[in-house]
Order: sequence, then C-alpha cells, then structure tokens
Amino acid sequence: MTEVEPPTVTELNKTFYIPHHAVLKADSTSTPLRVVMDASSHVPGKMSLNQALYSGPKLQRDLVEILINFGLHKYVMLTDIRQMFRMIQVEPRQRQYQRILWRPHPDSPITDYQLNVLVFGFTSSPFLAIRTLLYLADKYKDFPVASQILRTQTFVDDFTFGNDDLDMIENMRDQLIGLLSKGKFELRKWASNTRSLLDGFPEEHIQNIDFSFDSESNVSLKILGLKWSPVKDQFFFTFKNFESKCTKRTMLSELARTFDPMGILTPITFHTKILIQRLWTLGLGWDEIPPKDLVDKWSHFKGDLTVLSSFALPRHIDFRDTYSCHLIGFCDASIEGTCTVTYLRIEYRSSAVKAHFLLAKSKVAPSQSVSLPRLELDAAVLLSKLLKYVTEVLKDKICLADIFAFSDSSVALSWIKNSPHLWKTYVANRVAFIQERVPPNKWHHLPINRLTRWKLLVRMLTDFWKRWKTEYLHTLTQRSKWHFPDKSTPRIGDMVLIKSDNEPPLEWALGRITDLNYGTDGIARVASVRIAKGILRMPLVKLCPLPTY
Repeated sequence: MTEVEPPTVTELNKTFYIPHHAVLKADSTSTPLRVVMDASSHVPGKMSLNQALYSGPKLQRDLVEILINFGLHKYVMLTDIRQMFRMIQVEPRQRQYQRILWRPHPDSPITDYQLNVLVFGFTSSPFLAIRTLLYLADKYKDFPVASQILRTQTFVDDFTFGNDDLDMIENMRDQLIGLLSKGKFELRKWASNTRSLLDGFPEEHIQNIDFSFDSESNVSLKILGLKWSPVKDQFFFTFKNFESKCTKRTMLSELARTFDPMGILTPITFHTKILIQRLWTLGLGWDEIPPKDLVDKWSHFKGDLTVLSSFALPRHIDFRDTYSCHLIGFCDASIEGTCTVTYLRIEYRSSAVKAHFLLAKSKVAPSQSVSLPRLELDAAVLLSKLLKYVTEVLKDKICLADIFAFSDSSVALSWIKNSPHLWKTYVANRVAFIQERVPPNKWHHLPINRLTRWKLLVRMLTDFWKRWKTEYLHTLTQRSKWHFPDKSTPRIGDMVLIKSDNEPPLEWALGRITDLNYGTDGIARVASVRIAKGILRMPLVKLCPLPTY
C-alpha cells in the first residue's frame, strides 16, 4: 500500500476508490480481523469496479476431484500459501483503480492510498492468482513433481498431495517448497497423517487442529462443515448450534451454510432442499413464521445434526494387492425428488472385499406434477452424470473392471435399454443423454427404496438411544436393582462398568472387582478393579455392577 496524492479533476475518470470495512472472525487460525473490499459497490447509474473487470476463464480445479484424489494415497500432506493475494503485485498502471481512503487513527487526517497487490473481493483476483501459480509451473522445469501438483492438486491457495511411498512424498514436499520460493511464496499450516513428514518445520508452521475444507473466508459462517482429522485419518463433520427464531429468513440463512461437496450428508440435506422449495412456493414474507409442519421438519433437521457428532468416514482407499475394482451406482426417486450414490467395490487377492463411498447427489422434484416413472428416469440421468464424472477422475489412476448402475424402476430401465427414437420427446432426450454416458447393458434392476431405508435406519438409531436412556441407564446406579446376595455391598469377582463423565456409556471400561477396601465402620467404599490395562482403585459410586441371574 502506497500513499498517493488525491486525483485531479481530469484524473477522476481514471481512478476508482474502493469502499471497505472490517470483519472480525474469532475462530480464524491466522487473521481474526480482516478488511473486506467491496468492489461491487456503486453509485446509482454507474458501474461498479467488478462489473468492469473480466473474471477470466475458470482455472481452479474442481474441489470434488481434489477430494477424491486425496483419498487414493496412503501418505498425504496439506498446506496453503501464506497471504497469497498479498504476495502478487499488480501491474503499476492498473493500481490507480485500487485506491482507498484510510487513516491509522481516529484523530489522523484521511489519506489517499493505492493498493499494490491483488485484492480479495475483485472479480479478476482468483484468476490472476491461479494464473501466477501456473506460470511458475511452466517456467521452472527443474521441479517436475511440484509443477504437477500446481496444475492438478491445487484449490486456489490450498495444496493436497500424497503418495504410497514415504520417500516420494518427502520429495514432493521439498520440490513444492522450492518451486513456490521462486515466486516468494511461503507455505504454512502444514498437516499430514504421518507425523514424521512434519519434522523440521517450525511449530508455528504446523496446523495442530483438524483441517477444514471450507474456504477460510467462510469457515466461521458454516453451521455444517467437512473436516479431516490427520490423527485418525478420517473425514468428519462439525456443526454449530443455532437457536434463532424459525422464520423464512433464518431458515434459508442457516440452510445455505452447509458445506458438503461430496454429498456425504445427502440423506439429511435432501430434506433441507425440500424445505427451501416449500418456503418459496408458500410466498411467505421474510420474517413470517412458516406453517407448523415446516417448523416440525426444521426441528427434526436440527435434531439430525446431533447424530453427526459421532459420524466419521475413512479417508484412504487402499489399492494395494487388489484383484478387481468395480464402480457401482444406485439411483432412486420419490414424489419429493431424486437421489444417487456411487461406491467403489474393491476385491483383494486375499478374497477380502471392501466398498468405499465416493459421491452422492440429490435433487428435489419440480413443483409441477411429474409422474413417478419420469422422476425415476431423471434419477438415472443424475446417476449417469455422476458415473461419467467419477470415471473421468479415476481413469488415469485406477483400472476399473466394470461399471454397474442400479435402479428399482422397471419402467425407467425399459426406456434406457431401448432406442431413444421409440419414445416421446421428454423420455427420448433423457434416454439419449444416459446412453451417451453409461451403456444400456450396464443398467440393472434392484428393487429397494433407499430413501425409505435411510429413514428407517435413523428412526431405529434414535429409538435405541431413547430407550437406552429412559429404560436402562438409570438402573445401573440404583442399588436396589443390583442382583447381589448382599444388597448393600458388591462382591469380589463381580463384573462392573467404570463410569466416565467424558465418554458415552457404550465406551465405558469393563472390569472385575479383585479387592474391597473397608472403612472403620465396616462398610466398603473403595474397590480394586482389574481392567485390560491394569488395576484401578475406584469408589463404589463410580462402578455399575452388571446384573447376574
């Protein structure tokens, strides 16, 4: 930023002053206080700066493709560029369109400044930033591995790369550092599922918390965000509690803050899409309370989020010593909408078989009435897109033995397996679209309603924990329920659960009483309990004897 003189009257049409304000993000790991430049602001009848700028062609890689590739390696690393935009200078003649008014202190005079680097919030900034990285990859040929990372495994300023060989990934890491140093870029927030790969980095350059795949500029705004735990090497979701009043404004605001690029939460987010559709069709005002049925569904959605606290998805898909790999997709539809999901089925030479989740998508049905067979055909269209996309992503990395596409609609399958010219326009166009992406002989019939099955599983899970809490848990701490000959004192040799305030009941340690310590009054209050890791001395109030019959 450089201080400049105010423009003269003749220079006013060749300059632009950017409105700006501060945003405080207490959970940001780098810069909790940020200045936001509003290049879309304009006076009535005039263009904004963003309207006058070209956005440039899309250069950034698809995030879903990056996440799929992220799961294909045993050893992985993540990092990002420190203050990427501020490391890239703008051509001097263009800086006059990046002026601001600023004063370092409320008592100081307002001064004109000119920004010399890329500005976050400009339409052209993402293109220019990524183009700069690609320029480094093209210019420095002596970093071939790092150049490939910049071209294929970069999402704006984040890098994800991996390998099944530890020495190779160390070489990738060192080349990436060397190549980016040519452009004066510094890498921070290193994370890996293998601690030895982080040796040698200063502690402040290592990210010791779970890695979020949200854009950092939006991470504090998300109520539901995909994260990766380097220690457990698992994907999981975090969510923020929200207790705002149930209105159209608050519901749309909260629903828009879900970050699930791979569709892992499709069984939950599908119902949120239906809520959004209903809210718009009702024509409610922004601050009106929706009908009771929508409020109940909203409460049910918030209840579903609590289930996610224990959900985790393994990151790594192991391809070592494989015999065959099959790509499998399912599609289904109801009057409410369509959904699809894809899996990778791997058979190993040891005869073991594993199925790995890849992607899922859903789409609500149009507000106009559409027959169920046509909705089933639309589901097949969605699945064909997904299968085509996954095969393109995996074609240079995995040899797929075959592809299987399943639908529970006999009518839709009869359309797909015949020539498009036999059907009317609506069906013919979609059948032709499907057949271009997935051959008819890959489609198979599977009579299962998977939307209903998901609802059943959620209900079973909810009812189980409800009954656990109301019918059984409280009996563990009631002495009158212990089945001992002596109603007041447990005996040596009894099996017990050791209560822990920090763990759910199903994870409490199991042990056997080996000794009882009696007080001067002849009453035992402490017991020695043998567990898998040794012997613990625990007060009897912390022990839950298991019933004997």
